Amino acid sequence: MLTKVYIDNYLCFSNFELELASRHLVFGGNGTGKSSIWTALIRLRNLLILGNPLEQQFPATSVTKSSRSPVQSFEIGCRVNGEILLYRLEIEQGKYPLKPAVKRETLLADGRLVFEFDAPDVRLYGDKAVPVSTYKSDPSRSALQNVLAVGWGVESLNAFASWLRSIEYFQIQPSKIQSYSAREDRFPNVDLSNFASWYRFLALADREVDAAFLEDLRRVMDGFRYIGFLDRGEQKLLQVHLTGSDGAAVPFQLGELSDGQCCILSLYAILHFALKRGCTVFIDEPDNYISLREIQPWLLSVEDSVDSGAGQAIIVSHHPEIINQWAVDCGIRFYREKLGPTRTQSFEAAGPHALAPAELIARGMEG
Repeated sequence: MLTKVYIDNYLCFSNFELELASRHLVFGGNGTGKSSIWTALIRLRNLLILGNPLEQQFPATSVTKSSRSPVQSFEIGCRVNGEILLYRLEIEQGKYPLKPAVKRETLLADGRLVFEFDAPDVRLYGDKAVPVSTYKSDPSRSALQNVLAVGWGVESLNAFASWLRSIEYFQIQPSKIQSYSAREDRFPNVDLSNFASWYRFLALADREVDAAFLEDLRRVMDGFRYIGFLDRGEQKLLQVHLTGSDGAAVPFQLGELSDGQCCILSLYAILHFALKRGCTVFIDEPDNYISLREIQPWLLSVEDSVDSGAGQAIIVSHHPEIINQWAVDCGIRFYREKLGPTRTQSFEAAGPHALAPAELIARGMEG
């Protein structure tokens, strides 16, 4: 579970720190960094797991506009198997012509140094505070990425890599979801445009979870029967079968479904294939395209899953139903004064009110 995020000199974040529990509702005005913070985490995941170049994930344009420092800092803390892992990355922009470079990179396990990259020197530590391996590494990429790729036989490193792979961020865009799949995808795109390829991977990986997913869809989506694939040359075509007027199953491509139907399909896939499997999930505006009647059972399922210890859910939303259900227990407001840095504030009603949380927020009366 993600427990801490620290970001400095990145977009609207300056000396920004946020502590997190198993579920949160994030709300606030436009341009306050509600989406940017989760995008930064996914960029760190891509840097460390996919091995993407530093300049691709954190270009010079990502430095805070008002900053005079070339150094960007990122720190993420997580709890995995009872152990607190703390990763820190410092990037220096312009170290090489027009390119960023790693200045320093560390990973601690329960306060004990496990990995250190003080560019260009890499040091790996065993049980004692003495390096067991030292070598040089290219500062244009994460040195930890190479270590995580091979595992190195250190349990803390393997646990951190596994947790990073479980981070998912979603901004569902039904109009971009494709029905055709050329391959199986381990990671979903942020907009779920590769839903068909992601589902191919998931359905084959765990038949039991897939069965629970399909059963949930039969309960919440009118006329839903099953999902199937047709071979189309080198690609596969995903079809959603719904009950027709004569009672027979009628196949629909994803582009033939309504935006609301695609959104329901996506939300329940996230619930079963990510959240219930222990992933840390960020969902931006999950209530778009669907009604109150449709969002309510999904939200209750998310709450039940997280509160029972399965997964972590951070939802960005302005939907009154979500606000009323989550704001009091776990609401966080993001705000900025003029063009200043992003700051946060836990939801608190400013004095005794009979109004619902959504009404308090709409009227600017929250504490």
